[in-house]
Amino acid sequence: MKLHKGSILVTSTVGKGSTFTIRLLKGNVHLINTSNIETDEPVKAGQHFDHPGEIYDDYDEDEVEVSDTSDKNIILVVEDNQEILNYICQSLRSFFICIGAKNGSEGLHLAKTMNPDVIITDIMMPEMDGMEMTRMLKEDFNTSHIPVIILTSKSTLRDQIEGIETGAEAYIVKPFSMEYLKTVAGNLINQRTNVIDWFVEKKKLIKDLPKVNSKDKCFLLSLVSFIEENQSKDFSIDTLAEHCNISRTVFYNKIKGLTGRSPIDFVRKIKLNLALHLLDNGYNVSEAAFNTGFTDVKYFSRLFKIQFGHTPSKHRSDM
Repeated sequence: MKLHKGSILVTSTVGKGSTFTIRLLKGNVHLINTSNIETDEPVKAGQHFDHPGEIYDDYDEDEVEVSDTSDKNIILVVEDNQEILNYICQSLRSFFICIGAKNGSEGLHLAKTMNPDVIITDIMMPEMDGMEMTRMLKEDFNTSHIPVIILTSKSTLRDQIEGIETGAEAYIVKPFSMEYLKTVAGNLINQRTNVIDWFVEKKKLIKDLPKVNSKDKCFLLSLVSFIEENQSKDFSIDTLAEHCNISRTVFYNKIKGLTGRSPIDFVRKIKLNLALHLLDNGYNVSEAAFNTGFTDVKYFSRLFKIQFGHTPSKHRSDM
């Protein structure tokens, strides 16, 4: 898509499925001087190209746009007012991939199939309101890790308490500042670093204790303990998923959603932290590597330096 400067749109109907539409430029003028794809500017969401140089923001009421920049986080916006839905998606598309849903039922369906990084939802909607959707998301282990931001015109303290009691991570009263909404969404995504610090590196004194659903907290504690207790083993993702009694897909989504890392990176970070402690307790580099499941000492040393900024041998010499 980057090479052809196109866009992707998705429409979804609960119980029937989703339709993806790919739009590409006509002709081949846009392919000139694109030998190095990595230097091309990414196509922005909402830009549809029928001819080179022409940009249109023609939103169809039954189409919700998804930008095609894979390195961006995904935000699901659930809002029955098409004008507000388009406004939020257009305002955030420079920072996130935005997917839209028009009610709680559709939002619930897309959350389970697309695994977004954050959900922004209105409260009052047909079929299923935002409160009920949030409750169902948080009760389901498959989606409980997804942070939810509730947008509403209900401003009383009771309303706000009710919103937070559903499990939502943030409650924003309308009218709201788009910059504030962007900041809240970004902070919820960035807090995954705190999750790593708290559960993996055991930094219990960090100021911003991450808000983690009780199901997810138990999941992470159990998983980290299992890896630590079997630190010398070379785990496969299937083995870890089986230990947690969940599918490989759900396992990947949980780890990625909670920590911002792939399962392989997550396990590697735990093992390298264990190796660091072994070095601190007098083990040599080879012993630290083998005792944490690394059979190639050079590879272990390279990963160690990437994570800690210095080699394991230097770490020992500096002790």
